[in-house]
Amino acid sequence: MFESFLYRLNYDDVFNKGNIILAKGDIREVDSKKHLPLQLMDLILGAICFRLNDKHKVKDPETNRRGKRTRLKEQLYKHINSRIRGLKPGFNIGESTATIIPSDKWDYPYMHWSFKPTSSVRDVTKSKGYKNSPHTSTE
Repeated sequence: MFESFLYRLNYDDVFNKGNIILAKGDIREVDSKKHLPLQLMDLILGAICFRLNDKHKVKDPETNRRGKRTRLKEQLYKHINSRIRGLKPGFNIGESTATIIPSDKWDYPYMHWSFKPTSSVRDVTKSKGYKNSPHTSTE
């Protein structure tokens, strides 16, 4: 079903304007361990997921310290974030990168999407930093 979905993108106006053609035989599963570019994408996506889910704050319950791998993953995230900010100043990991003109979708070196259902309603009481925000009750 997923392969069929990808193949049907050939009939999408945006794909046609971008001159992107997906041949049926070109759509297949791959093992990222065997493809260096996919390994790098796994690292980038993993670092962003790590930060978005506050994994950089996890501490060992016995020592109350962050583990070596946690610190290394945070360093990797910070490096990736600084490189993205070089391409897109003001980049916010929690928000989608905006496109100014339609060709940005194909020509921009880094795009980032935050997937949210259109019918969703944000509960600001669950936001990071809510306790310190002006929305906090003063009662």
